[in-house]
Amino acid sequence: MMQPLVTDLAAMRRLAEAGNGGNLEFRNYLKFDLDWDGTRLDELVHRINAEVCAQIDCAECRNCCRTLTVGLSEADSARIALRLGLGVVEFLQRYTTEDDEGRTRLSEVPCVFLDGSRCTLGEAAPEQCRDYPHLHKPDFRSRGLSVLVNAEHCLIVFNVLERLKQELGFSL
Repeated sequence: MMQPLVTDLAAMRRLAEAGNGGNLEFRNYLKFDLDWDGTRLDELVHRINAEVCAQIDCAECRNCCRTLTVGLSEADSARIALRLGLGVVEFLQRYTTEDDEGRTRLSEVPCVFLDGSRCTLGEAAPEQCRDYPHLHKPDFRSRGLSVLVNAEHCLIVFNVLERLKQELGFSL
């Protein structure tokens, strides 16, 4: 029997922090010990993700927008600038910074475009935001470290990871 979903952010943070060591072990188990091909693992993750997403509404949470930085592509910057009625250079000067590796990022956390639990950018939102939490993508196994980081910020990722442990019978 599956455990009920964790839907409280404070409880998720406590549980995620308490489980960090186990999560690293689980990541290593998936990467090195689980004798499944990537397609089979992806199918399981995608199924669990669909089940969890049906019960948790990102639009009501938006914790990712409150706690994570967002990387931008050139296309993202152009799309957002157009949405805001700005030139790309003006948008970049007002709203972005470069990280240590020269990548463009939104400069504020929480996101300046978050209004309550609503993204004011709508369809112009950065691709990284629209794809978050990235669990629908292929090659889950290779993204294990980012999944662990996101499990401390996202109810969906946290619950998918916990259900995945259960279904695979993983325990320390």
